[in-house]
Amino acid sequence: MRFSILIIFFYFFITIGISQVKVKPVLNIHGASEVLCLNSYSRNEIDDTALRLLGLNLNPGIQLQTNSGTFGMLFNYQYSVFTNLYDFTRYRNHMIGGVIQYSLYSEIKRFRPYFSIEVKSEIATNSKNAYMDDYYVPHSLTYSSDFNHDGSYVFYKSRIYQSTPLVSSLIMGGDFRIIENLHLKFGFGYKLRLMKTKYAEWELGEDVNEKLKTTPNENHYFHMLDVQLGLSYSFTFKPK
Repeated sequence: MRFSILIIFFYFFITIGISQVKVKPVLNIHGASEVLCLNSYSRNEIDDTALRLLGLNLNPGIQLQTNSGTFGMLFNYQYSVFTNLYDFTRYRNHMIGGVIQYSLYSEIKRFRPYFSIEVKSEIATNSKNAYMDDYYVPHSLTYSSDFNHDGSYVFYKSRIYQSTPLVSSLIMGGDFRIIENLHLKFGFGYKLRLMKTKYAEWELGEDVNEKLKTTPNENHYFHMLDVQLGLSYSFTFKPK
């Protein structure tokens, strides 16, 4: 008897819960600026003081709306570039991943705080095996050379970009309703970026690409401030 009552209560609870949830397709578009704010453990190996990134993000997905909040599950595509204090560099990359987001309160509120977790990985770049200059920017046109005091040549050396297999963020911010279904979002938070490089020294006339085949990867972890600004639109389909 008690078991039957529990089953009925559980069924009633689930039915009521589902009936109060609205499922909507949603599309987010936002720009992101990432700035190094804490030293990486590789600080003594490289100069990472000028690590800056700009990214454009496209996030299609679905959101589950209730009277108490909105839960979103989104796909994440990002196109990003490195920039330092002086100019844009030629580094470009494409990343994909996922976003889990939760906004407090009902969507009819003018302002709602939100929290999100983002994880993505690089799928394509124009800088594979590119030299890296003193500002830790891939795709430098040059590499370093060592010379003796008398000016005689010793060897070439450089760190060489490989990939960015992991970027994860924890973001908090505000959701401002502009009109029905259209929202302006501003957020900031912590970002962890894992970058893989290789270090090589080679002689004049030596093929550095052959040397890289047996050179192990170096992992560099960067702790960054992530600032985001963008728009979110949820689609409503009314029955005919």
